[in-house]
Amino acid sequence: MLWLQVYLVNPNKTDVLLLIGAIYYQLGNYEQCIAFNDRCILLDPHMAEAHANLANALQQLGNFDMAVIYYQVQNLNLLCCSYQLCYNVSCP
Repeated sequence: MLWLQVYLVNPNKTDVLLLIGAIYYQLGNYEQCIAFNDRCILLDPHMAEAHANLANALQQLGNFDMAVIYYQVQNLNLLCCSYQLCYNVSCP
């Protein structure tokens, strides 16, 4: 599988981790989706897409309380990005 080869060459690239997490989500393997998005968040805590994908997988597993937390973090990250764009400042 090509995506596995890409991961082995680039195990710390957030876009690769995000893509693999999305593949696992589409395959219904929510645990692996969570694992790859969690690793993505460890590398880039402000990546809103990874928080949303993780929340979606948690929701599919019935873990609604944790899903809500990740959805809220995603919204904060999106607000921070909007602020950055509007005021040309960086978020913590």
